[in-house]
Amino acid sequence: MTRKSDRRGKIVIISGPSGVGKSTICREMIDRLDNAYLSVSLTTRPKSKGEIDGQDYSFVSDDEFRRRINGGLLLEYAEVFGHL
Repeated sequence: MTRKSDRRGKIVIISGPSGVGKSTICREMIDRLDNAYLSVSLTTRPKSKGEIDGQDYSFVSDDEFRRRINGGLLLEYAEVFGHL
């Protein structure tokens, strides 16, 4: 018999400075593991060349980001280089 707590997913956080290969590691994990999914971060910064909205980040306005904060829809957030 499977207990309810045994059916819960696990969260794995990949963290590191810019350019160390976090995206590469995440892509490999998604390719190799069954039932592994990537959480796409929300940002107010402008989209960089080559980035795809909803895949690399979800790009939203400052007002939309703050609406989600006020609605309790974000687990965590921070201001980085003047963007949320």
